Amino acid sequence: MIAAKIRRPLLIAAQVSMLSLGVSALPLGARADEIERSDWVWGVAPSEPMFASGGRSGLVDFGALGQGSGNGIGVFAVGSDGSGVTIAILDSGIDLDHGEFAGRIAPGATCFGDSFACSGLSLLGYDDYGHGTHVAGIAAAANDGTGKTGVAPGADLLAVKVLSSNGTGSYSAIAQGISYASAQGAQVINMSLGGPLPRLASDYNGLIAAMKQAAQTSVIVISAGNDGNGRAPLFPAAFATQPGIVGSVIIAGSLRPDGTTLSRFSNTPGSGGCTGRGAARTCFKDVFLVAPGENIFSTLPGGNYGTASGTSMAAPYISGAAAVVLSAAPYLTQQQVVSILFASAIDLGRPGTDVVYGRGLVNPAGAIAPLGSLSIATSGPTTGSRGGTGNVRVSGLGGALAAGLRGSHAASDLVFFDAYNRDYRVNLTQSLATGAASLAGVVAQNGPALRAVSFAGADFSASGLVSEDDGNMVAFAGSTNPLATELRDAVMTVRLTDDAAVTVGYKAGAEGRLNQLDLAASEAFDGLFMSATAMNSPYLGFAAEASLFGADVAVGEQFSLMLGHVSQPERSNADLADEVLTAEEARARLSRDETHVASGEGSTASLSWRFANWGMAGATVAYTDERNALFGGFEAGALALTGNADTLSVGFGARANLGNDWVASASWSTGVSRVTPLAGGLFATVSDLQTSAYGVALAKRGLFGDGDSIGLGVSRPLHVVDGRALLVASTGVTKSREIIYTSETIDFASATPETDFELGYTARLAPGVLFQANAIYQLNLSGLADSEAIAGFATVKTIW
Repeated sequence: MIAAKIRRPLLIAAQVSMLSLGVSALPLGARADEIERSDWVWGVAPSEPMFASGGRSGLVDFGALGQGSGNGIGVFAVGSDGSGVTIAILDSGIDLDHGEFAGRIAPGATCFGDSFACSGLSLLGYDDYGHGTHVAGIAAAANDGTGKTGVAPGADLLAVKVLSSNGTGSYSAIAQGISYASAQGAQVINMSLGGPLPRLASDYNGLIAAMKQAAQTSVIVISAGNDGNGRAPLFPAAFATQPGIVGSVIIAGSLRPDGTTLSRFSNTPGSGGCTGRGAARTCFKDVFLVAPGENIFSTLPGGNYGTASGTSMAAPYISGAAAVVLSAAPYLTQQQVVSILFASAIDLGRPGTDVVYGRGLVNPAGAIAPLGSLSIATSGPTTGSRGGTGNVRVSGLGGALAAGLRGSHAASDLVFFDAYNRDYRVNLTQSLATGAASLAGVVAQNGPALRAVSFAGADFSASGLVSEDDGNMVAFAGSTNPLATELRDAVMTVRLTDDAAVTVGYKAGAEGRLNQLDLAASEAFDGLFMSATAMNSPYLGFAAEASLFGADVAVGEQFSLMLGHVSQPERSNADLADEVLTAEEARARLSRDETHVASGEGSTASLSWRFANWGMAGATVAYTDERNALFGGFEAGALALTGNADTLSVGFGARANLGNDWVASASWSTGVSRVTPLAGGLFATVSDLQTSAYGVALAKRGLFGDGDSIGLGVSRPLHVVDGRALLVASTGVTKSREIIYTSETIDFASATPETDFELGYTARLAPGVLFQANAIYQLNLSGLADSEAIAGFATVKTIW
């Protein structure tokens, strides 16, 4: 006899799920059908959101640009308040006695200008106009529950008076103020002022020289001007793209109270101001940010408060954001801070950098969040010379390695670094799969989008799943065909002679295809189990959508030999680049880690012995070679751990007809895996892993009638019996930016391996109408003692 049984279904059969109900319960609070994504936690204790409050008085209107009820600007709950950073306010001075600035006026307040501008208290930086005090409050008014709260309420303020009591000043005074603020150590310089092109060469050259000097150590923020949309930024903002200055200067435009529309009075970057060539070309729009600038409530001299409008109000908002970034990461250069503010800005207007909004709306919360590629350090002494993992943002891990990492102390308290070498803390154990049975696959196989089509003849049979899914509307915009058709789990078996048959498959699972002792190879167990992976060639589980080939030859009257090979190709986003994406493909495109794509090959030989007409037994030997995964487990981002895994396994199984339509099956498999850890991954070394899987199943046909079946299975899914790994990763960083590493030995073996209990029932309700119900209870989920999960599924199908 031959092992490959040619089944004879209807000539063309299509089955469609009419009703599907699923439930799952996880007492631990995790979801059964998805991996929990990890949240980053910044290392400084977060503050509560701060907003302006209290009374208002002394309403003032700078530049006749409108007035209103006022919009308070408050710091976001980003965990940094600007402490340790000095913001120089080059303006009309500051009310140094205002309660909002108490204890945070930096020494060295001064005045530059003629005797009219600098006399009396003005010589000491006191404000005799009001503009500078209002600007200072937006940047750094205290979080004291009264008046208002600035963007950086912990920052110090350096008063550099360069404007007189009527709000005017000279370019020479401004240049002196810039040089002075830089020499005094101000990390941020705010200039809410501007004018026409300097007519005197001395003024022009003096401003350029001063800004070049300050650009080496300070972030410089300058208002664009209030001449109206379509007009280029005024000076000194217009120097922002000049060599030696570019990269340290931000031009500030103003938004209306709606937070998304440019103020009518605000100057815009346009397409001018360009310097450099090629990749080094920079225009005004490349260094332009917008911020709230209309009806802004802030401080006024004499302990008062009032509203004002202008790009003058937008600039200190951006200056406060720069101080927040520097306070959180004082080791950043001024150019890195500027780059961070640009990279984190909220895009407005046309997508990308544009001629109206430039780089977009400044975003203090986004600026302090991780940016770019996020990596956990695994080598290198300092943040500037580190090597490390893949992107923390897409971290995920499932399978045998996830079970071992679940109890890791180091993995729950790691430090990762963003593209600017800023450090953050993360608990990667939150990104480990729970190991609970997923309903997604069961629902998909029985859902209305899938049709199971079968053909059969005298010497062949073929079957497959055809999916007709609505495509991704974005991906196929303009296409006349909104449906995507996909064929998968396609398998054909051809009988060559009475003693030989071959099987080929496309995007098919290996369960039941290459070993007739698998549960999936027996009609007696059809539809009775959701999982039962321990009894379905567990070491070929990685081949979920593989190309496969099997050859089955009878050896005498009682034995049959099956040889098989499976190949699981890489599935990158390039595979999805057809005209229409299915919903499943669209999800894969968003979640896939393109730097760590799994693939594998496997070869197997199984010998089956029918020792009596009521029973059979057999043995299987398999060798698998997986890349970027182990046992088909999911790995991504910082939790991409496997470079290569070679596994040699053996398995034994038996099946017996106990009489009265009772059928029993048992299997046991064990293997040894040699794992090469991924270069740069969390594991420095991995020992050989000894694994096993085993289970028993019992089924009965005709429980209540001729058309029903019931099944019970108890199994231990594939788990590690013995094996360890050495985890080496960053868990801290010193003030001098030296990385602190922690080493931990991870034991993958569990004293309480998972046990699965499964119950299934199928019944023919009427001709062509089938009912199927399944339930699974998982004890010691993924080897974690006393954890458990329950899932159930029921469906009604029609066949025609």
